[in-house]
Amino acid sequence: MVKDVKCFWCGKRIYWISVGDRKMPIDAAFTPYKRDPEGKHRNHLYTNEGGKISCEILPSVREKEADGFAHCVHICQKKPTYHRPRPMSRRKYYD
Repeated sequence: MVKDVKCFWCGKRIYWISVGDRKMPIDAAFTPYKRDPEGKHRNHLYTNEGGKISCEILPSVREKEADGFAHCVHICQKKPTYHRPRPMSRRKYYD
């Protein structure tokens, strides 16, 4: 089952799909692709059911050559990177 939500940081529509034993965010927008039978391209797109497609991603000007449309992984550019602060010393100070 696909869950349709908005990204917390950028507000784009994304889907959460099940891939094996984990969940993965993918863009709701479709990306045109051309299948690669030889496997020389390392690009991966995903179907709504969680299927993985190894293919060549086509620019939008070459959409007529596409074998199909699938979703790419969502990587948010606005997501902040938090660093854990250094742990405080557990040593107690006495007066």
